[in-house]
Amino acid sequence: MKLNHFLFSLLISCGLFTAIIPASYAATLPKQPTAISSKININHASATELTNIKGIGIKKADAIVKYRTEHGNFKSLNDLTKIKGIGQKFLARLLQKNPGKLTF
Repeated sequence: MKLNHFLFSLLISCGLFTAIIPASYAATLPKQPTAISSKININHASATELTNIKGIGIKKADAIVKYRTEHGNFKSLNDLTKIKGIGQKFLARLLQKNPGKLTF
């Protein structure tokens, strides 16, 4: 009896049990949330929206909004390097962590 309970628990924890759940029942189960993959426009995003970019915290987001307000819209993503604290290396890492997510 304990062995059956152990095997049942093991199947559930490994995700193997889902293979034997009828499709009609599985269709009624709630879906797992998916990551938001929408693009973020650096010329229009608020500081809060900019923090959704991996590698951008509230301080850098505020700096981006401040620079944009004082100097106008960015003409390219490379213009971010004009902001204090954002250099070429940081921008390269930012683009690597967020492929296709940033627009201007």
